[in-house]
Amino acid sequence: MESSSEDLDEKLRGLKSAVDALVLEENDPGGFRIRQVAQLVREQTRREMGAAERNAARDSWSKFYRDTSSVLHGADSSIDAAGRVWEGLVAAIGQLFLALPERAERLRELALLEDPGPADVAEVAMMTDPRAGSYFFRAAVSSRWLSLLPEERLLPEATLAEFDRWPATPYLRRILAADPPLLLRWIESQWERICSLGPHAIAQTAHLLRDAGILACPLMLNVVTASKDRSVLLRVAEWAGEVDALERNRKWAQVIEEIISNREFTDHETWISSQLLRALVDTAYPGGEPRPNDGKLTNGVRYVLVAALDRQLRHPNARWEIATINDLSTVSLADGNAQFLDLLLRAVLDVAKMDAGHSIALDERMKPFSKAEITVEAVRERLMAVHLRECYHLDNEDANGPRAATWWNAAVKTATEAARLDSIWADLFDFLQHLFQVGDRDECQRVEMALEEELGHAPNEVMIDQWQDSYANHHAPLPDSWHAVRQLSPILPATFLTPWQPLLRRLEEIAGPPPSRPEPAWTVTDTPVITHGGLLSAPFAEQARTEGPTATVEALLNTPIPNSTSDPGFVYGGIIAELIAADPATWAKDPAGVAATISDVAIQISYFNGLHRAYQDKKFSTNEFRAVVNAAFSLRPADDASAGAINCSFQIVICLLLQRAWNADLDLGETAQSAITWLDHLVSDWTQPRTSTHEPIQSATASAGGNALRALIAWGLHCIRATGGELPQIVRSRLERILEAEPDDQALAIIGLCLTQLDRTSPHWSREQAEKLFLLDHEWRPAYTWLAYGTPDSRLLARLDRQRLYATICTLSRGTLERVALALINDSAPLGSVRTFLTELATRESGPAAVSAVLSRLAWMIGDPSTASPQVTHACTVWEEALGANLPPAALAGAGQYANALTIDADVWLDLTAQTLLQQPVPENARKIAERAASYPNSSTALRIVAALLDAPADLFTAGEIQRYARSLLQSADPNLAADRHLLKTALINAGHVEAAFADAKSNSCVGEA
Repeated sequence: MESSSEDLDEKLRGLKSAVDALVLEENDPGGFRIRQVAQLVREQTRREMGAAERNAARDSWSKFYRDTSSVLHGADSSIDAAGRVWEGLVAAIGQLFLALPERAERLRELALLEDPGPADVAEVAMMTDPRAGSYFFRAAVSSRWLSLLPEERLLPEATLAEFDRWPATPYLRRILAADPPLLLRWIESQWERICSLGPHAIAQTAHLLRDAGILACPLMLNVVTASKDRSVLLRVAEWAGEVDALERNRKWAQVIEEIISNREFTDHETWISSQLLRALVDTAYPGGEPRPNDGKLTNGVRYVLVAALDRQLRHPNARWEIATINDLSTVSLADGNAQFLDLLLRAVLDVAKMDAGHSIALDERMKPFSKAEITVEAVRERLMAVHLRECYHLDNEDANGPRAATWWNAAVKTATEAARLDSIWADLFDFLQHLFQVGDRDECQRVEMALEEELGHAPNEVMIDQWQDSYANHHAPLPDSWHAVRQLSPILPATFLTPWQPLLRRLEEIAGPPPSRPEPAWTVTDTPVITHGGLLSAPFAEQARTEGPTATVEALLNTPIPNSTSDPGFVYGGIIAELIAADPATWAKDPAGVAATISDVAIQISYFNGLHRAYQDKKFSTNEFRAVVNAAFSLRPADDASAGAINCSFQIVICLLLQRAWNADLDLGETAQSAITWLDHLVSDWTQPRTSTHEPIQSATASAGGNALRALIAWGLHCIRATGGELPQIVRSRLERILEAEPDDQALAIIGLCLTQLDRTSPHWSREQAEKLFLLDHEWRPAYTWLAYGTPDSRLLARLDRQRLYATICTLSRGTLERVALALINDSAPLGSVRTFLTELATRESGPAAVSAVLSRLAWMIGDPSTASPQVTHACTVWEEALGANLPPAALAGAGQYANALTIDADVWLDLTAQTLLQQPVPENARKIAERAASYPNSSTALRIVAALLDAPADLFTAGEIQRYARSLLQSADPNLAADRHLLKTALINAGHVEAAFADAKSNSCVGEA
């Protein structure tokens, strides 16, 4: 019964597969054969077929199957028809299966044809190998192909996949250079089809048109109309900026309008958008001068800028963005930090200012604003105000002339409109102030009267009382006219303000005096960083040199901190740390006196930490450091659990000082015994059963107990070195209790960190505890920590259980890989036969990756030019053993990193690399391998290496780099290496660089580079 159920499931799966295939075929008739051809092409070329190749497969293979199938099922046929089918089939087989080197000469013949015929066109149309099509277009010379080839051959792809490009681009560029109108007409005829292919195709077309200059204007207008995709607009923007200023026309300006009106583009591409604004300004006035015989374009630029501004202001954020610009006159097109809307307003003003400088009438230069629907409040008024102020001296050269009269009429009107606004910005304020400064009595009176008419009469006391009551009870807003008078009161004439004084006095009582100039909605200021609470360290540095550190610390602690909000311990500690770093020799003197002066634990930590770092850098003597350690220990905080975080930090500092002292075999005298008791007590309080700490060694070394255990071990090893005896009993007992008790992963991690030192200094104890020290059956074992963080020791590595060691290596821990790599190049061969070790490791799950990582690590270790020669030799031996071990290909990938190790003899590296590529064609670091091999043009092995890399799959960048090195090597290779040169040439051709087939031909100059 179970068998019947399985049979049914199998049949249902088969039925589903058939239905899926039928659906695919119905959606894409002939698609099954196309997919078959695509799979063959992918296997042979490692490239995907594009639309042209898929269409070729449809017109050849699918058609052959369809025609022959219809005859097989009874349709009429003839000898001529059968012959045509046979000839087409043979041609298609050649396209699909004939190697590219064998077809190179014919491809070249096709490319160099000046007058291709129908058979030639059919042959190109039938190409299913993307490499052949790419070469053809790199080399084709006849413009007739443009009208003869199928559209799919010449058009861009709809999407940009990894290996997709526009193969016809080199050919189309040559046609564009030779006959621009011809190519532009062709693109125009294909425009609807290009648009149907999507934004990527449109962007590629725009990129192609970049070389057409101003001739591309009509098409570029089509481009920006067809797609608002950012990548498309970016290509067009690049083109627009490169068109010569004197060749630009109205259509060019319209193209830019479409770009700078697009809010998404200008937000993301602000810099290039600002360059377009500068181009527009420069177009209106090239070099600041009027355009020769082309005033219409200047006028067109005015309208384009205002139209773009109008469209930008419709964005929901435009209102508040404008409100945050307090003074439009301060904006500059050169400001790299300004937002685009600011820059657009500035461009409008710049063109208007140059208009004024070249005597364009005010009405004419402001005409675009009368036709634009500026929807955001105050923009029109503020632009007008700034412009009138900026061009005052230009329009008023003749104070009694018609131009000055027009200016004052506009100024009075603008002042009236400004008074009508809800807010007064700084630029409007400056404009009104300017009017009262430069105008004569009559003109000032005109402005004053206009303001009086707009703002109305001043309120009486009753009206003011009513508003104040409403404000107090209901927060009623100030009427707009009252608010305007208050804002403008610093500049309005006294005659105007007299009736308004009662209101102004009342408002000043409520809110204080008005600002002398309107303040911006927000500001960005540089706030200075105040270090050490404003306390300077320089005076104390001088005092330390003359009076010593103890007096200096006492003076420092009695000095008030200017910034009283700063934590005193942090401030004083920071200054002391800074002083120690600058003059450690002075501050190492009298640590006991300094210690007696400091009672704040945070300051104690800074002082002793600073001295510890200075001693690490050998800035003062051993005897002085001994005094520092004793002084720190004399201040040790309580060792109970309630000591608090700050005291725990100081305990860690003291533990580190003790550890460094004993590692240096310093005799601490009477301090030592008290310190040992204190350390043991810290460890006892700290240890507890735990096996789930995320990073045991990190947690342990961040705790007082963990550092106390390290210091305790350091003292024990110091005693052995001093006396030649065994591990002191207190240390031995503590370690054994940790090893025998329920596991504490943190304490065991500390033992693992010190395992090399314990084994070397106390080998007898190490052998006694071997079962507990060197097991790898649990991650909390000391050996696990040692493998990752301990001092490397090949003898120790050899004592670990081999099978569990293999499993640990497979985790690819960097520390473990380094220890294994060091053991493999050790003279004593602690791991036994290298070949056996690598073979057994490779059999594990993830073993091949582990072997690869070990080889990669070895390559890194010998890359330093100072590496000793024996180590380099051993590393190459390991590589050689790996090659002879018949390992899986993945195990050899890391050997590619040996290309970076220039310490390896060239012949050795070439030989081993060539052997590696025979077993692993896709090594790591393929680009570097090709680069190094290409530097040996007289080596046949180098040529074979690069040829092998060309035949291996690689990402697009790496493949391109390998081809570049291959071409260089082929050009410089020894002519006597004929066979290997031919091998490299063939590989280059198969990689798509068909030009290599004609590298020695005189006529190769007409063939494009890949």
